[in-house]
Amino acid sequence: ERVALMRQTSSQAAYAAAGVAVVPRGRACASLLEQRIESGQKQATNIGLGQGEILEVELMASSALVGRTLADLHPRRWHVGAVYRQQRLIVPHGDTRLEAGDRVLLVGEPELLPAVADLFRSTDSEFPLQYGTHVVALCGEDLPVVLEEAAWLVQHTQADKLEAIACDVPNDRIDELTERCHELGVPYEFSCEAETTDESLVDEARRRDVGVLILAPEPLSVRARIGLGRSRTAGVVDMVRSPVLVSRSRHPYRRVLLVLAELPFHLGAAQLALDLVRRVGAELTVALVRQPELVVGAELFRELASRLREILSLASLFHVPVQTRELEGNPVTELLAIGGEYDLAVLSQPRQRRAFLTRPDVGLNLIHRLPCSVMTLSFDPEV
Repeated sequence: ERVALMRQTSSQAAYAAAGVAVVPRGRACASLLEQRIESGQKQATNIGLGQGEILEVELMASSALVGRTLADLHPRRWHVGAVYRQQRLIVPHGDTRLEAGDRVLLVGEPELLPAVADLFRSTDSEFPLQYGTHVVALCGEDLPVVLEEAAWLVQHTQADKLEAIACDVPNDRIDELTERCHELGVPYEFSCEAETTDESLVDEARRRDVGVLILAPEPLSVRARIGLGRSRTAGVVDMVRSPVLVSRSRHPYRRVLLVLAELPFHLGAAQLALDLVRRVGAELTVALVRQPELVVGAELFRELASRLREILSLASLFHVPVQTRELEGNPVTELLAIGGEYDLAVLSQPRQRRAFLTRPDVGLNLIHRLPCSVMTLSFDPEV
């Protein structure tokens, strides 16, 4: 097979006519950079679908999987396709025992493989480095509301700095907050932006390598609740690919609640919750909500129960004990009733989800109305 590195997309037809397979130059560079950044991991970009469903990862000596058989892993929605050890191929079977230094070819759903790869590389949580290196607070006069929880995250995770992007904050208040960061021993940076639109502030935040973006709580208007508008918080969540934390000063996190109440549900939120509780030593509970079958049908609960099994399987790989809590009824009502028992709730939220009078947005209601802090990971529903 003949392969060419294509510099200009206008040449693709000529290469195809000549029977030459092409690799776009930009894709090749991106793949090389990704391999350099993600040490011990290679993602196939020109094989199969090219969507990240094939991944090669090196099993590190620090991983909890060293010495375990493939049957011990109980994989769901992913499998080990090959094991390379000392320059030879091992065709994997259930009794294949993994050794440090093995290069393992993983095949599975793209949303799940990064979490599995993390397990092969190390048992330590790197949260929030998989998203970015900084905790960024996006706020105005409410900056003092979020400062303490933001600083706590910097102190207790792998984040390396607190950055506050603020507007309309008096200089004397900035001086007070600066002094507080000094007292806490937290690296920080404050910046005041003249542009105060959400889009401009989020664009500014994106340039900060956001690991977690923090907002102050915002009341949910009646219009937004019934789908006649979008809240500012929802708009920010839609624009950001890092976790967004609505801070209610419930740190330190001792009890974390992962919400499993509606579809689609992205497993990235489960990985987020697992990484966070491993990092800060919190307890994790998954709340599974069974809505009345007459309202949503029986299939929804069956699918949610299947997702719960996947979450528990993933948690077992990381040796994270998980409590499950099954609720029955209206998900917003039931979750608001127990929210005060937890310090943090973790949600999976589709971007641009619209609420209706007859079908409220569960995630949006929880983001605005839960009494605990809420960390949301948004995703594109078609992904």
